[in-house]
Amino acid sequence: MAHKYRENPEICFLKNQLDYDENTGLFYWKEPKKNKVNAGDIAGSQHPSGYWHIRINRINYAAHRLAWFYYYGELSQFDQIDHYNLNRSDNRILNLRIANNAQNKRNSRVRKDSKSGIKCVRQDKRSRKYTSRIVVDGDQIWLGTFNTAEEAHEAYCEAASKYYGEFFRKE
Repeated sequence: MAHKYRENPEICFLKNQLDYDENTGLFYWKEPKKNKVNAGDIAGSQHPSGYWHIRINRINYAAHRLAWFYYYGELSQFDQIDHYNLNRSDNRILNLRIANNAQNKRNSRVRKDSKSGIKCVRQDKRSRKYTSRIVVDGDQIWLGTFNTAEEAHEAYCEAASKYYGEFFRKE
């Protein structure tokens, strides 16, 4: 499901309020604020989800979205920003990229509820063999039945590398 994002602040306003360090991914306030925030203090706070949020004029913004907007000067409210390394608090510009919802999901770790513990591998209860499949453009592609989980995962990795390109994540 695509998220609905707030409209971006005006770029000039954003750059008057904050400095962005592309090497650390952190934002810093340019001027002191009423709530005991000094110029040069790190802007925002880390949400329990791992993402950084920055409050500007009583509106919360995701720091990774602000980083992209600050650096490139444009960002649609429908664009998603993907973290290459999956670290939600790493907002360095080299770790961020535009993605659609499908691409963002492709760059993910194995699900926590995975019984096999291996991405896109399931064990058939009756045969005790392992199966693998991949979803491409909403269609499931059956990759086969295998004797080992490793063989099933290898088939997934080969297909994912082909279909997912730069958004392919092995683990």
